[in-house]
This record gives sequence, structure tokens and C-alpha cells, in this order.
Amino acid sequence: MGSPTPFGNVPLFTRVYYPSTDDDQLFSAPLAALCASLDLPPPRFRGRVEPTVPEGWQPRWEIEVKIRGRDIAPATQDITFIARYPTFEQGLQFAMQCAFAQVCRDYRHEFPEDSPFLLFGRRNHACSAVATTNDKGATPVKTHFENMEINTVDLESCLEHEMTRTDLAEEQIGNLLGEKTQWQEDKALLQNTAVNMEGVINQLLYERDQARFYREKFKTFLKATTPAEPADLREQACYYSERFKAFMVAAAAAEPAPAAAPALDQAPPPPQDQEVVPQEVVPTEEEEPQEVHEMDTPATNTRSKRKRVNGAATSATPP
Repeated sequence: MGSPTPFGNVPLFTRVYYPSTDDDQLFSAPLAALCASLDLPPPRFRGRVEPTVPEGWQPRWEIEVKIRGRDIAPATQDITFIARYPTFEQGLQFAMQCAFAQVCRDYRHEFPEDSPFLLFGRRNHACSAVATTNDKGATPVKTHFENMEINTVDLESCLEHEMTRTDLAEEQIGNLLGEKTQWQEDKALLQNTAVNMEGVINQLLYERDQARFYREKFKTFLKATTPAEPADLREQACYYSERFKAFMVAAAAAEPAPAAAPALDQAPPPPQDQEVVPQEVVPTEEEEPQEVHEMDTPATNTRSKRKRVNGAATSATPP
């Protein structure tokens, strides 16, 4: 089983374990007795939890194993390896079994012929099982131990595979949760936009109704107050401009200004059409010319008498 990539210098190791002959932990007493028979110090097992994991993930434990070699003759090299497991307690069992198998392999030439450790399974420095069933000294018991060691290595590989699949599944779940959160934010934004657009539409409808209302009113005003339309376009523009100004003055004097438009976040009620009663504009009567009184003179008196006589005769004549 290949060693995983270590966590690095962070975090620090928080769990330390040394096997002993009076410990109930699996593989603890045999491993301590094996190291003592070879004049080796007890192995050290240090564990630390995974530094950072996404929300909802289960942190893994990294266990570092170090078996110090002998400094005196015959000197030997240290045995070190790192493995990753779901928990420290479960990982400690696998790590001690791997350490046991590596010591049995590296120091196999130092065991006495009657040593029971010759029958144990063996592993190399990569924690892979090493079979020796082709050796001349192979026995059914030794072959069974080696098969059990191979089975344990395969079990560790399955465990590592399932841990990897779990990590991938948790990562996908985290991505889906992130997409869900983003979708909810987009949905809320769209809802707010829809509310704002509804307010804008209501505002536009309100302004449209106001424009129609004043347009009809202006038409009525023009019909009631407009003389002949000029033929020249420039004069027409000036003419309608003056008429519109007069209309606005008359509208402002006749009724109060329309209420201000409601806020965009509220749906304003559409303005109700008001019936426009055209005001009759009575044209100004021209002053009648005053009669010219003639002066009382003999000539004028004679003409006046003649007129009265002629008038009386005309009235007396039958039709």
C-alpha cells in the first residue's frame, strides 16, 4: 500500500503512542516483545488530524510510524512510513501490523531458527506484502500467515479507496450545496427585479393615462378656443406653442395639479379618466356704434317732420 501525501508541517501531532508488553491494544504486546528481542527501542506512533476540510466532511487522521535502528554493531536503518486512516484508533491497529511485518522482513536473518516470528507475514518499506512461499522453508502455517498479510494489505487498499470515494462524494455534495445557494440568491434577485419592473410598468401606465387625459383635454381646448390655423409651418409651430401655454395656464387655474406618481416599489392606481366639459367661450361683443344726434336747426326740423309724415303714410297704406 503506497503512502499518501503527508499533511505538511501543519498541524502539529496531537496523539502519541508507544506499544508495550502489558497493553491490551491489538499487536501492541507482540510488537514490543519483537523489538526488545532485537535490542530495538519501542516504535513511536504519532497522529494528527487533517488540517482543513470542507464543511460537513469527516476529518482524516495521519499516522507517522518510526522504528529506530541500532546505533551499535550491527547498525541498522530506521523504518519510517506514513499512512492515513478514518480515525486514530482504527488506524493505529493497521499501522502496528504494518510495522510488525516490516521489522519481520528487515531483521529476518537475525531470528533464531525456532523463533515464531519467522512465520509472520512480511512487508517492504512501501507497506506492500512480500510472499516467500517459494522458499525451501515454506510451510502451510507460514503460507497462511503470508496470505493473511496479503489480505490485510488488500483490506487497507479497499479502505483507502472508500475514503477517496467518500471524499469525492462529499466534494460533490459541497459543490451542489454551493450551486443551490447561488441559485437561491439568483432567484431572490430575479424576484426583486420582477417587483421593481412591476412598479416601473405601473408608473409607465400611469404616465400614459395622464398623457391621454391631457391630450384629449387639449383637443377640446383647441376646438373651443382656436381660430383658423396658419398655413405656414413655422407659424403653425409658434401658434400651437402659444395655444399649449394658454391651455396649461387654464388647466392650472381650473383644477389642482395631479398627485405625484407613487414610488416604484408600489403599484400606483391608474388615474381615472375625467369627463372634460368644454367651456364655452363667449366671443366678445363688439360695441355698437352710437347714433349721431343731429343739431336742432330749421332745416333739420323740416327733414324730421318729412320723415315722420312719410313713415305714417307708409304705415297707413294697406298691404
